[in-house]
Amino acid sequence: MDKSTYYVIIPADIRYDRNIKANEKLLYGELVLLSQEKGYCWATNAYFADLYGVSKTTVSHWLTNLESWGYIKLEYIYKDKEVVERRVYICDQGISKIQEQVKDLQQPVSDDYTKQKEFDEKVEAIIEYFNYTCGTNFKSNTSATRKLIKKHLKESFTLDDFKKVIDIKYEDWGKHPVKFSNGQMSNEYLRPTTLFGDKFETYVYEALARAASEGAGSNSYSSAIDSNRSGVSF
Repeated sequence: MDKSTYYVIIPADIRYDRNIKANEKLLYGELVLLSQEKGYCWATNAYFADLYGVSKTTVSHWLTNLESWGYIKLEYIYKDKEVVERRVYICDQGISKIQEQVKDLQQPVSDDYTKQKEFDEKVEAIIEYFNYTCGTNFKSNTSATRKLIKKHLKESFTLDDFKKVIDIKYEDWGKHPVKFSNGQMSNEYLRPTTLFGDKFETYVYEALARAASEGAGSNSYSSAIDSNRSGVSF
């Protein structure tokens, strides 16, 4: 067997079945794989014992438990009243579930999946940059944050626009914190819901105007700050 394409499938029902131990689940996957050629697995307990580094008795217990919960069926072939072969069959229910999961794995990736993956990557990049710049520890899976970022991305704002806003607000509020008239410190406002809220577009154009006013020595406000962050890429 080509090891580069060697993999096993463990259906969700057995994966989350608390009656089945972890090693028994791995064994089940191995049984499925070895059943492909003949429709049943003929490997011995000695084979599995060597594979998993356990005793043959332990393997026997694993098989008995899998059979007791209806995942496999053991059949013994006799000759002259002696067992000459042991066959392990995957029960019909298990086979159908495996075939369904193999079919799902072979399906082409949908456009919706691709778009969601791209969006998730953008959100993670933005929040990672936010946390690095502002010294915070916000999560990228917060629903309010994701909703705001999605809204602005749909409005054709770019990742660079988010970076610009993060940069100027850190410069204004975080680099040298001051107390606002309401008694709160400015750096307390360095959070995604504030920077990416209703004033986000205003902050973007504020960043662009400030970059322009600083002269031709810098193409953008972000690039000036990024030049000091050569050790980190986003």
